Amino acid sequence: MVKPKLYLDTSVPSAYFDPRAPDRQRLTRQFWSDRLSDFDPVISTVVLKEIGDTPDPKRRKEIENLVGRRRGGEMREITEAEKRAIWEGVKKEFPDDEMMQEIHYVRRIHQMYTEDLSRADRIAFYQEAEQGVSVKGKSGNGG
Repeated sequence: MVKPKLYLDTSVPSAYFDPRAPDRQRLTRQFWSDRLSDFDPVISTVVLKEIGDTPDPKRRKEIENLVGRRRGGEMREITEAEKRAIWEGVKKEFPDDEMMQEIHYVRRIHQMYTEDLSRADRIAFYQEAEQGVSVKGKSGNGG
């Protein structure tokens, strides 16, 4: 069975070790131990860099060890041209609603990071984004 991919941004492993918000830390640790194995966790090279920039060497090592043990794979970065194409498509789809533009832009970028898209699928994605058409109902809201 193929597990769904789950994007982990820097805040997730950071919360695992952050005692300033005990409830958040407890929930993060509980999710990490009880549910994370249900997913194929992925992180971006940006997250790896952010973890590497953690000022406290002990905390940095803890986070690196935690992420290294559970990381499913790394994601490629999206090029600026790809981001522009997606943004232009979203602006055409929601010409008068800046909030919807931003929400759908983030959803589509997230989709690019977390789905296993073939090159042909990516090309179709960009073409549809440029035309302002939702991508095969995968935008997170059914269309």
